[in-house]
Amino acid sequence: MEHTLISIVVPVYKAEKYLENCVLSVLNQTHKNLEVILVNDGSPDKSGDICNSLAVKDKRIKVINKQNSGAAAARNTGIRVAQGDYIAFVDSDDTIDCDMYEHMLKCINRTGADICICGFQKCHETYNESIKVPHENLMNTEELWTAFLKDFISYRSLITSPWNKLIRTNLLRMFNNGDEPMEYFPEELRNAEDMWFVIDCISFSDNGIIFADFTPYNYNVMNNPLSLNKENTKAFVDNKNNSLSHLGEVMINSLPDKKPDINDFIKQQQAYNVVVSIKRAVINKEKPCFKMTREIMISTLQISPGLMEKLSIAVLYFFPDPVFRFIRNLINGFKKRKDRS
Repeated sequence: MEHTLISIVVPVYKAEKYLENCVLSVLNQTHKNLEVILVNDGSPDKSGDICNSLAVKDKRIKVINKQNSGAAAARNTGIRVAQGDYIAFVDSDDTIDCDMYEHMLKCINRTGADICICGFQKCHETYNESIKVPHENLMNTEELWTAFLKDFISYRSLITSPWNKLIRTNLLRMFNNGDEPMEYFPEELRNAEDMWFVIDCISFSDNGIIFADFTPYNYNVMNNPLSLNKENTKAFVDNKNNSLSHLGEVMINSLPDKKPDINDFIKQQQAYNVVVSIKRAVINKEKPCFKMTREIMISTLQISPGLMEKLSIAVLYFFPDPVFRFIRNLINGFKKRKDRS
């Protein structure tokens, strides 16, 4: 197992504050046979210099400099040059525990799976929130989509991001684009390309997906605010909903007898994306790009996790915007007092 090469792709952009800690956490893995690919995506700060300095100190680091074109293009560039038996992704403002890839590789070797998915820590300003896997079992594609449909809340955040996964590189050969450079991550789907990529990886898997019951990835929530404004909100929601449509097609192809349930599920998730965008606009005292219809409200209430989330959606629909902001501020104040205690 120690001879297995793992390629770790790190897209880098405006990351000078976090980059060194990120890369050192990767280099300090107990599994030492690594290829760390730092893709400097035209970063205007000192990130490029930091990449070069780190590469001088450790020959496992490969630096690629390119013009800025987004995280999807940076990851695609990294994948194309990767030489490893397995590939993984780390965001440049996050860190990983030292045994992450050793443990995930053991899970794959034990089961023969194509993909290993682990839990992670959402690192807030004053506390960490553990997002754990629902089990530590090997699942084939059909079993995973069935579980995903039945218990979306447990699987949602685990499935949609690339950075809590170890993927067999041979699986990516299924992304066939003829003679053109392959877009593993669709570069036109800004903010929604991650989900599309993971969906395809799962759909191409013949040997199954194994869940690893630990949380070694430290996701920096504070440095990942979702900034939506009038210019990009509609594109953001459209891209998210396009990825959901792709998910529906893949799931129906895998589970044709569940087509009506899958179609209903996808419509509900698309409605939820609209509600999230409306909520953010109202919080920022902006005019929403979408209208909260009764149909959207009812559809979203059916899948919203927790009473407080359902209440916020109902308030957003039935009351003026200032009332929603007032109630939200009360709830947030209560949460902060609870965290401090």
